[in-house]
Amino acid sequence: MAFAPHGLNSLQPGDKVPCYVRQAHTFHMPEDGTVPVIMVGPGTGIAPFRSFWQQRQFDIANTSAPRPKTLDFTPDSSPQIRRRNFAASAADSPDSSPRMQQRNFANSPSLKRQIFTEKDRDEDANTNALTSSFGKWGEMLLFFGCRNSTQDYIYKDEMAQAKDEGALTEVWAALSREPEQPKRYVQDMLKLEAFDVCEKLLTQQGHFYVCGDVSMAEDVCRTLQTLLQEYAAMSQQEAQETPTT
Repeated sequence: MAFAPHGLNSLQPGDKVPCYVRQAHTFHMPEDGTVPVIMVGPGTGIAPFRSFWQQRQFDIANTSAPRPKTLDFTPDSSPQIRRRNFAASAADSPDSSPRMQQRNFANSPSLKRQIFTEKDRDEDANTNALTSSFGKWGEMLLFFGCRNSTQDYIYKDEMAQAKDEGALTEVWAALSREPEQPKRYVQDMLKLEAFDVCEKLLTQQGHFYVCGDVSMAEDVCRTLQTLLQEYAAMSQQEAQETPTT
């Protein structure tokens, strides 16, 4: 619509406008409501993610928290990606995020994909992998970008409400033109939260979504690949393939 403002302005009430809806077959919430959702949407790219947190608000209010879906991987079909443990502690990591400085990951699990079957659940319902998210909604992390906090920080109050209701776990705002503040973009915020992002993607089977300008999306993908190489000891090829697996 934004590409035809003059045509729209000339329309009269009752005029018909030919259009079609292009479906996004993969851009939707995960079927498993227990897995983490990471959303990156600067500017108008936040639009689809608004529907994400509104859906989660509805689900929280009207349905019970889900159980994790079982995953049945075989050695032949499961991606065999070489991964090391996360840094033994935040001090070992090149990131200086305050959240990382407060956490110790000496006992952090391997980043290898965990394999669950229905039999495993029946025999041992108390395993860490199941109880960590049993009966709980998956975390929803939003990385939002705009110029400054007073002009185009759209849906700020709505985000705060969604967070209060438990739909959004965290919201990081990257402000590129905030007075007396350094420029920050969503890529910078991803780097600050690199440890948590990698952990949720690789050990918790999280879903990663990007919406917005094409060049921004490419920069975000490159940033994510760099983080996977640094934090999960992946090769460049493995890091490039991981988001599509």
